[in-house]
Amino acid sequence: MGIRRVLVGRNPWLIDAMLLMVAIIWGSSYAVAKQALLFYPVLGFLAVRFGLTFVLLAPQLRGDGWRAVGPGLPLGLVMLGIFLCETWGVMLTSASKAAFLISLCVVFTPLVEWVEKVTVPSAIRAERHVDGKADRSRPLCPHPQAARYKGAGSTDDAANFACLSPDSLSLTRPPLRSN
Repeated sequence: MGIRRVLVGRNPWLIDAMLLMVAIIWGSSYAVAKQALLFYPVLGFLAVRFGLTFVLLAPQLRGDGWRAVGPGLPLGLVMLGIFLCETWGVMLTSASKAAFLISLCVVFTPLVEWVEKVTVPSAIRAERHVDGKADRSRPLCPHPQAARYKGAGSTDDAANFACLSPDSLSLTRPPLRSN
């Protein structure tokens, strides 16, 4: 049983509250970094940041944890480069602009992955949640395709819909119902 199922079963608002807390902490970190950079140089700030991370994660290196150092060093250098660019950008612009630009990575990462792997999903599943449970789902189809009901099964299940191009819209429409 996943942590999401355990938490939702107890309090459906708990996950949303935790996500909001993460967003508040993450968002406020840009303002804190901006203020810190007024008194401390970028490389010094990153040395403190990476040093604190190392101290906090050092207990994980006991035993077999040392095997992660080899693959972790190149990844750490990539992270250092990313943080160097990000922190330098925070120093040169406002914290809100920097946070906005960094958050665009969340939007563009799937698009870049699709271009690199030359694979685009045929559909994305959208769900409506009531009381923490999905009660209705539909496929979100790429343009110009549209989701059409196959004519059998529940109209609340995305599996009973197909993404069809406009010239092949011969499947039946779902029955009208009131909510």
